[in-house]
Amino acid sequence: MLNLIFYKERESLKPKIADIHFSTRKRLKLLFPTHPLELETLIQKKETRGLLCYFVPDPSNEQISWLKYHSQYDPDLKIALFANEQFSLKAWQAGLIHFEPYPIMSSRIIFTFRKFCKQTEELGSSYSVRSPEGVFNLKTRDIHYIHAAGNYTLIHMRDDKTMVLTRQLGTYADLLETAPMFERVHRSLILNKSAVRECRDQKLHFFHSRKPLAISAALESKLKKILSFYG
Repeated sequence: MLNLIFYKERESLKPKIADIHFSTRKRLKLLFPTHPLELETLIQKKETRGLLCYFVPDPSNEQISWLKYHSQYDPDLKIALFANEQFSLKAWQAGLIHFEPYPIMSSRIIFTFRKFCKQTEELGSSYSVRSPEGVFNLKTRDIHYIHAAGNYTLIHMRDDKTMVLTRQLGTYADLLETAPMFERVHRSLILNKSAVRECRDQKLHFFHSRKPLAISAALESKLKKILSFYG
C-alpha cells in the first residue's frame, strides 16, 4: 500500500484533499499530519512508503534542510514541495521529486501524484548490459551516468561503483527511450537527471556518491538549464 501524506503545519488538509480522486488501480492510504513531531513519527515507521506533499508558503532554511535530508536518506519516501514560486531552485537543490508553486489547484496535486507514480515505476526498472563476465541486470535508479572514454564506456553507479564496457555511447539509445530520466547531455555523457544532487563549481554531485564528476563551465551552464526543468 502506498501512503499519500499531506502535511501543513497546524492545519489539516483532509477537507480539501479527501474528495480528490487519485487512482482506481493503486491501494492508497491518505494521511494528514498537522504537527512536525507527528510527521516525523509517521515517516520514521519502516513501513511508511509513498509520497509526502509538504505545504508551506515560505519554508525556512531548517525546513528545507529537513526535506533535503529525508529526500536523500529515505529511499521509499518521495517528497513534493508546495510553496511560493521563489523556492523552486531550493526544491531542486534538495533533490525533491517535484515543486509546485502557490496558488495550488487540485489538478496540480493530481499531476504531482501521477508524476510520482511514473518516476517510481521508472526507477524500479532494470537495464541489461553484456560484459565478458556475462549479462548484468542493473537497476536504472542505481546508474548515475555513462561516460565515454576512448573505445570504452564507464557506467558510474551509486556507492561509487564503476563498470567498464567495450561499447560506444550511442549503443545506449534504448536506455534513453525506456527511462526518460536519462539524457545524452554531451557527446561523451549520458546523465541520470534524477541522481544529481547538486551542480556547481564545474562539478556534478550525486546522491549516494562521494565522487563528483568534473565538467566544463559550458556544460555546467547547459545542465543548470536542463535540470531546472526536470523534477
